[in-house]
Amino acid sequence: GSISDLSLSNEIVLRLELNEEQTVDIKNFYLKGLVLQKHLGFLNWAAEKSTPTYNSTENLNQVNYKITLEPTQQNIIFSLPNTTNLFADNFKIFSDADYIFRTYNLIDKRISIKGTIGKPTLFKSNIQETKLNIKNFISGNEITKNQLLQLQKKLTLDTSLQSKEINNKILNFFASNNFQYSLSPGLQPSLTLDQFLFKIKKGYCEHYASAHALLLNSVGIPARVVIGYQGGEYNSMGN
Repeated sequence: GSISDLSLSNEIVLRLELNEEQTVDIKNFYLKGLVLQKHLGFLNWAAEKSTPTYNSTENLNQVNYKITLEPTQQNIIFSLPNTTNLFADNFKIFSDADYIFRTYNLIDKRISIKGTIGKPTLFKSNIQETKLNIKNFISGNEITKNQLLQLQKKLTLDTSLQSKEINNKILNFFASNNFQYSLSPGLQPSLTLDQFLFKIKKGYCEHYASAHALLLNSVGIPARVVIGYQGGEYNSMGN
C-alpha cells in the first residue's frame, strides 16, 4: 500500500556509477531488492524467511558498477540483474540463493558498494508445481469468479503451449481489456484477483505484479513477485 507514495516521492534512493564499457537503457534498467515467494491471500505477498550466508568478496578487481546508497533504515541492498557479488570496504554483505543482498545492520548512513556481474543464474522456485487453492484469491461474487475460471480455461485450453506463451497471453489480456494505471486507486487491503481483473481494473505496479504472478500460479506455472526500482536519470558529468 505504500508503493504509490514511493512513486510520487522525488527523494534520491541511490546513485549508480557504471564502468566505461557499460551502456544502460535508463528507462528500462532495473534494480532488484526483494523476492516475494509466499502468497498470503488476496493480492498480498511476502518474502520467505531464508538464512543468508556471508557474501565472500571474490573478484575484488572486477568492478562492473558502484552504488552509493542513501540511508533507508532497512538492511536490503538493491542490485543490477545478474549481480553475483557485492562488496564494501567497511561492512559485511550477506546474500541468499536468489542473490538478494543484505547488510547485518540497518542502513542508517550513506554507504558505498561495488558490484560484480556474472553469468545469468537460473531461478529455482520453491513453489510447488501445483495450482494454488483458488479460495485464497477469489471473492464470493459468482460473476467475477466465473469470469476468472473462464480466463484460466482459455489460458490452458491449448495443452501444447509453453509457459512463455501462456505468459504472453496474460500480458495480452492486460493490454487489451481497458486496464488503467493509477497511483491513487484507494485502499484495498482485501482486494481479490477476480475483483481486480474484472471489476476494479485499476491500480499500480504492486497490483499488476501480484495479479500476474497469481494468474501464472493458478494455471500451474511457478512465479514470484520482485520488488525494486526501474529507471532513473543519467548524469553525464558523473557517468
